[in-house]
Amino acid sequence: MQNLKNFITIIFLLLANFAYSQYAVGFKVGGGTSNGLGEDFPSTNKSKYGIDLALFYEYELNPSISVATELNFNQKGCEYEFIPIRTTHVFVDFRNNYLSIPILVKMYFGQNADFYLYGGVSYDKVIQSKLSHHANDGDFKVESSIYCKHELQDEDASLNLGFGLHRKNIFLDFKCQIGLTNVYEGKDAPTVRNRYFGFTLGYILLKKKVSRCITP
Repeated sequence: MQNLKNFITIIFLLLANFAYSQYAVGFKVGGGTSNGLGEDFPSTNKSKYGIDLALFYEYELNPSISVATELNFNQKGCEYEFIPIRTTHVFVDFRNNYLSIPILVKMYFGQNADFYLYGGVSYDKVIQSKLSHHANDGDFKVESSIYCKHELQDEDASLNLGFGLHRKNIFLDFKCQIGLTNVYEGKDAPTVRNRYFGFTLGYILLKKKVSRCITP
């Protein structure tokens, strides 16, 4: 009989878990710093700073786990230098503006679930890009296009990892994005991927619980 009561209790809890859903809609504003990584990315480089804006939708699976997606705008790029031959120095400067759609799984911790970790992947579409380069051989300027025959890709995919703190409708979010594809395309394109660290301040505009009827 006790086992039966335990079984009924477990079933009731499972049904109660699916008897409601809670979702939140809001926005995030912030910025971050980006750089590159990869086999051909040199140690002589300079990070770039950019803005990070997003509209988000989050769906609660249970009080500890939720899934979220965003319409996210962020800026990535860097400046770097490489030496293809002897005394020739090539300087490259690029920036991509991305419109990204991530799919994230969030896990909440703490007595009031005020701390969370998350991870996921995103599809990143370039909506504006800029690539420039020049070269010097000693004190003389030389043609750089013979060393930079590649172009920037118009899309990317990223691994997203982060954590955050929230209080009522306000939260502070920190994230790291690692590019999964090369930022360049073309013949002899160097292997360079995006790396981004940023933070945003978010606000929940709408948070709603939807009750669903359970029929036998």
